[in-house]
Amino acid sequence: MNIERMYMRLSFVLVFTAIVAHCIAQQGLLLVLITGTCAAASRSICEGPRGRVLPRPWSLLLTAIALTWSVVGMLGEPSQSIAWIGTFVVWLTLIKLYERRSIENEAERLILSLLLMVLAALVSVDLLFGLLLVAWTGLAITVLLLFQLYHGQELVRMQRGQVAVDTDPTDVVQRPIMGLGMRRDFRRVTTGILLLILSISVVLFVVVPRSMTTSFSHGQGQADTAVSGHTDRVDLGGLSRISLSEEQVMSVGLLSWDGDFRQLGEPLRLRGSVLDRSMGNGVWEPSEQRADWEYETTPDTWQLLELSKSRTRPGPDETIVQVFDLKEPLSTLFSISRAIDIRTPISVGIDFNSNTDTLTVTSERAPLHYEIRAQPGLPEGVRARRSWYRYQNPAVREVALGVLREADIPLRRPRTPAEAAVWNQRVARAFQAYLTSRDFRYTLELDRGPRANADNGLDPVESFLLIERAGHCEYFAAGFVSLCHVVDLNARIVTGFVTDRYDTLIQRYVVLKADAHAWAEVETTPGIWATFDPTPPAWTPVGRSQAPTFAQRMSWIYGWFEHAWQANVLGYDVQKQEGIVDSVQPWWRTLSRSTFNAISEFLVTVNLAFGIGLGGYIWMGVVFGIAILSIVAWRLGRRRHQRVLAAVSMQHADVRTDRRMARRYAFYVDSLRQLKAAGLAKPRWQSPADYARQLAVTHPEVAGPLSRIVNHFYELRFGGLDPAAGHHQDVTQQALRELAAALEPGR
Repeated sequence: MNIERMYMRLSFVLVFTAIVAHCIAQQGLLLVLITGTCAAASRSICEGPRGRVLPRPWSLLLTAIALTWSVVGMLGEPSQSIAWIGTFVVWLTLIKLYERRSIENEAERLILSLLLMVLAALVSVDLLFGLLLVAWTGLAITVLLLFQLYHGQELVRMQRGQVAVDTDPTDVVQRPIMGLGMRRDFRRVTTGILLLILSISVVLFVVVPRSMTTSFSHGQGQADTAVSGHTDRVDLGGLSRISLSEEQVMSVGLLSWDGDFRQLGEPLRLRGSVLDRSMGNGVWEPSEQRADWEYETTPDTWQLLELSKSRTRPGPDETIVQVFDLKEPLSTLFSISRAIDIRTPISVGIDFNSNTDTLTVTSERAPLHYEIRAQPGLPEGVRARRSWYRYQNPAVREVALGVLREADIPLRRPRTPAEAAVWNQRVARAFQAYLTSRDFRYTLELDRGPRANADNGLDPVESFLLIERAGHCEYFAAGFVSLCHVVDLNARIVTGFVTDRYDTLIQRYVVLKADAHAWAEVETTPGIWATFDPTPPAWTPVGRSQAPTFAQRMSWIYGWFEHAWQANVLGYDVQKQEGIVDSVQPWWRTLSRSTFNAISEFLVTVNLAFGIGLGGYIWMGVVFGIAILSIVAWRLGRRRHQRVLAAVSMQHADVRTDRRMARRYAFYVDSLRQLKAAGLAKPRWQSPADYARQLAVTHPEVAGPLSRIVNHFYELRFGGLDPAAGHHQDVTQQALRELAAALEPGR
């Protein structure tokens, strides 16, 4: 193994990784491209026989420029002081990469790379930086070990260069850097240190919780529109909020009652807000009625939601658990219809409207993760009451009546409940078919259409239905509800998300901003609301969605892992620690109890089979004790055999051969152990003969017995001497006794 070549490569990778990781932590793409390119170019420019390095005066000048620039930046933005210090260290590291290579310069590069990672860790919480930090840490340990070897090798070169011409080269102190088995030993030491540090890190992580949950697990409430595209107010005359952005809003996993993830046979429709008040001029808002239930959730505890009087609480096998992981916190909690209970990782204040099945966050903090158990099916609530805020427009009523005449539907609702329910269904389907026909088209270009007419004082719904016949999903939903209102059919607008984008790898639905949608619900029977989507199918989020590209899927998977990183690693707090303890304790108790019971049953079975009685347990205890002692003795013998074989540089063979070789060379290993105990340990790189000659000069009292032991070892190892011939045992034992006497203190 070429130490110098390996160190050069890995040290460059270490510094390059630190530069890139720091730039990623600052979220500066341009800085990543510039510094990454300059760092990569330094290796080809400065290395090799024709390499050119940066002169010292130029290096000092560039350092002064970078320092001045950073100081000016800190004075202008004091709140970004850490970022400016990090930028200066980045440029200083780049300058060091272009300077002449030396031991001092190498040490400075390693220290600067450490400083870069420390500064980056102060400002970044991204998953990508976390992965780079873990990789950098493992690489840094390897490079540090290699640096010690590289430093020793450079010292040897310097000493050899200082030797005079008339000096015997053998008088120079030799410090071998490489020897037998170095690749194996280096790999073993590096792996051991990495595993040790990893174990300590895991233990410290579990034992010492953090207090960062407020930022990473809890989140702060924000406006829904800015973050997700969802809105709890429709204004057809205002600016359009419809977005076709592919930016991810959340991921949703569906768990059946037995804990398995599942995919629905139809698109996932997440209800957010219910708008049942027409304020005029194309504005629709939720009812003024306050939520009938207010709750303060307990962390990681299911909070039961009070259901409407017409509903009964379903059994576990009739429900589904929705697991929400949001990119940003929202003040609206989404769910499929008929929510049963909710669980959040923090204490959250929520309002629950059992008549509309909607949940809203009332506290300052909104969760990034929450779970809602719901019962799939049609929304239920109390019977809708006539409101002063129903949409009324004579022109729109004429359109509605015309649609009913064309569909051959009676203009008045029948009096009997059964016939009225059928009439409600037929009317809603007729209006849906009317709006999804080719007479209407979907568009986001509203400046010269409905919005322009609204600016001229014309009702946006009337303009949409009678003049333009073009708009986005909010226009179609508002038009549908308006047609229902003018014929005295209870209906309301619902805003939320609709998607069928299911990623089988993470077993989650991926919800994008483009999936924000508006549709309608109609009260077909008292208290039962059916879903109708009047937007042309080709222009619903499901209709216009395309198969995700590979890049999109990787982005979703990365987003899911990043959320898990922030919630479970950065947000690891006392509550999560207690959850781990609570989950481990039952498992440990069950395992220990089952193991003890199995052993007890086995002992009882054996005792009954032999009919020994109470003394049988004592007998079995003695047998087990002897078996354990035998295993320990066998293991200690194996370890001794391995030490002997390693001392004489022999490979392991079968157990019988190893035992024979260990007995043959045990005298030599015993002599090395005596010398080591006396402070005269033999270096692994030195041969036995050279070591004996060296001790004969420095410690002549051990020369006689040690030379006989070494000569006997050589005759056995390489001379073909049969250990059974002559007085091999007597000679070696006598030499060991003389060596022990010579090494006694005071002689």
